[in-house]
Amino acid sequence: MRRLVSIAALVILGLAGWLASSESGLRATAGLAASISGGRLQIDVASGRLLGAFSLGQVRWTDPEQQIEISGLHVDWSPVALLHGTLQIAALSIEQLHISPQPNSPPSPPPTDLRLPLAVSIEKAAIATLRWGEALTVTDLVARLDSDGRRHRIDGWRARTAGVALSGNATLDGAAPFPVEANAQIAGLLDQ
Repeated sequence: MRRLVSIAALVILGLAGWLASSESGLRATAGLAASISGGRLQIDVASGRLLGAFSLGQVRWTDPEQQIEISGLHVDWSPVALLHGTLQIAALSIEQLHISPQPNSPPSPPPTDLRLPLAVSIEKAAIATLRWGEALTVTDLVARLDSDGRRHRIDGWRARTAGVALSGNATLDGAAPFPVEANAQIAGLLDQ
């Protein structure tokens, strides 16, 4: 019996190692995530490995309230930092992010809590093009994010929209009533 348990444990560890440390494991994990979502999540063209830098060519999430499409997602992170309770990302970049609210969907209720289960540190987050439906397009969005799980801080964010350059800093308390402190600079002329 002990031998059977030992063999089963080795098989499970080997499978977990393959899923986390190889490109084929990343692709299998992406396929598993899509299957578990019941078809709401689609992931195409995965490369890299889960335990390090990886890229996803296309990611699409569809639910009754919205559709989110991501093109050219690249993540460079430190899985070892999770052992210390921190999601540490050196770089997160997205070529295009398009969020399309579904027509006639009721508005989502406001959140009651914005705390995270662990600390988060993103050295550089960059989105080349962000579109919210057809109403808003933001380009060259860059920021740094730090959170202890409750207090979230965005430093040095900058972006462009409608011919205007925006930049600033913001902090948010994740506990209700969600106090916010922010400053912003605006430069440029609005498009017609």
